Amino acid sequence: MDNRIPAEYQNYWKPFRTKAILHHLTTVDNVAAIMQHGIESRDPSPKYWAGIAGIWMSYPRDPLYKINFEHIRAHVKVKGETLVRLHIRTRNDLFRSTDPQRTNQVLTLDPILPKDIVKVEQHA
Repeated sequence: MDNRIPAEYQNYWKPFRTKAILHHLTTVDNVAAIMQHGIESRDPSPKYWAGIAGIWMSYPRDPLYKINFEHIRAHVKVKGETLVRLHIRTRNDLFRSTDPQRTNQVLTLDPILPKDIVKVEQHA
């Protein structure tokens, strides 16, 4: 297991490989900077998973994706801002949640490069 995932969280993540497109939600205000610089991993401290500097994405092929999407959307959405869904194909090392209620969550500890973003989809 990658030592950048603190020991107390390592049982919640397993290495994961896919050639599939992953999704990352952000606000429309962030898109220009992301398309120029990419997405840097960051620590969500003091929220959930504090201590992990990562980028959280969703695996749309997982059956829980549609069920959890509204919860994820509510978590990301800032009052009055339009959301966009980034479609990402990356060769980064990935980790998938082992929590039976969150198997659609995928984490990378490395930056997402602009070239990894294959589509930007505006989403209300």
